[in-house]
Amino acid sequence: MDTATTNVVIPPMPSMDAKEIVEQILSDHVIIETYLRAMRDRTSNRADLLATFSNFFVAHSSAEEEGNVYARIREAAKSVGEDKKEQKPDAEVQHTKALLHLLALQECDVSNVTTWETALESLIIPIVIHSGEEEMTLLNVARIDMTEQQRADLGAVFAQTKAKLMAENCGSIDNVKRLVKERATMVQQLKQAVLG
Repeated sequence: MDTATTNVVIPPMPSMDAKEIVEQILSDHVIIETYLRAMRDRTSNRADLLATFSNFFVAHSSAEEEGNVYARIREAAKSVGEDKKEQKPDAEVQHTKALLHLLALQECDVSNVTTWETALESLIIPIVIHSGEEEMTLLNVARIDMTEQQRADLGAVFAQTKAKLMAENCGSIDNVKRLVKERATMVQQLKQAVLG
């Protein structure tokens, strides 16, 4: 990433050395937020930023799901009541909302500033909501109820899965379309909820 094209300094991608899961997710959130901020900058190379962001974001969210991060944290949960352990987290729904908005942004002409910025802000909202909820709930459960070794083991799985997905260019528009199509039922439910 050429930082000369933007006034925002993008943090380096995290090393794939396995850190524990809470540290990795928090580090990823900082990177995601920084990319979103950089894409707001009209002097930046938005197309390049979007391509890099898309790959990182899709790898992050897919690794959380494929690595069973949420399920494994909930299994270890002692501070969560039994009634809450059985509930499916909203994360998959939140990831699906973000994927829909990411696809809409990827399909926008970057030279149409108003449309592109509207699509960007529509993407930012579900990401910020999801990150905040995840940090206040799931990551606290992991800190409190998982051992250091459990967090490290889960971090290793997450890092490996994310690295593999990034190497496959999982954030390409074709792959994002495929992911949205795979979640077609959930997408229809989300659209119906929005439209009333």
